[in-house]
Amino acid sequence: MDILSVQSHVSWGYVGNAVAVPTAQALGVNIWPINTVRLAHHPGHATALGKPWGSVTDANEIVGLMQGALAQISGPIALQIGYLGHAEQGMKALDVHEAATSAARPIPFYLDPAFGDEAEGIYVSDNIVDFYKTVALPRADVLMPNRFELTHLSGQSIETADDAVDAARTVIAQGPKMVLVSSVPVAGEQIGNLLITRDHAWMAAVPRLKLKAKGTGDMLSAAFVALNLSGQLNSANPADALQRAVSLVHLAASDAAKRGLVEMDVPDALKIIGSAMHLIHTEPLDTGRLGV
Repeated sequence: MDILSVQSHVSWGYVGNAVAVPTAQALGVNIWPINTVRLAHHPGHATALGKPWGSVTDANEIVGLMQGALAQISGPIALQIGYLGHAEQGMKALDVHEAATSAARPIPFYLDPAFGDEAEGIYVSDNIVDFYKTVALPRADVLMPNRFELTHLSGQSIETADDAVDAARTVIAQGPKMVLVSSVPVAGEQIGNLLITRDHAWMAAVPRLKLKAKGTGDMLSAAFVALNLSGQLNSANPADALQRAVSLVHLAASDAAKRGLVEMDVPDALKIIGSAMHLIHTEPLDTGRLGV
């Protein structure tokens, strides 16, 4: 199983492809990075040099890299699109995906609409947000937003798990088969990660952390894609992929919070990946309570 991962890259730190690649590889899945932007480090880190050096990949370069990689892959493959430098990159990537997809070779499309969060608000241009919402979302098989992003994509306020399920099913009606939404507040100072389909919903909740480190969402997306793809080959329930992905990210995030790190210690977390994969319990939500 292979993943073609179209998102950002940093030379220092663990966000975008810099965290997606080691995470998927540690889970036994090949992942091939197509970098939409290249930055010295996450822009949120203070530095005496000011803003980090960076460059945006030309959209035609995205096409060439994707086509070249796809030509070398004969087995099952999925496309993941995350952070974009401009909307044309996403349009070109979907054109390549459409041309390469057939009944004989389906290529599931996982979309991580990386355009904002509660702390920073929307941090990309309006045309990128519009691309995610009007072009990419209807074509995605799996949507992986945080709560802030799902709020904007659905047009619905999300304050509870019930709200998240309602909002997810609003966007499911537009095309995706499944939504993984993170950062949903739940009772007891916890954060919920919900996996929602048209008929089912599961939640894996973790304690709220005081975390400086970036990249937990990118790590969660990469882990879920890798685990869900592997699980599909073995007819496993996607809730198992949710549980294992959340457990892994919680392990890395808890360690970073405890040590006050500004970046997760990803190599250390991945070294003990086997023992960490079922730390967090995943449970089906009460569908009656949620009005299904």
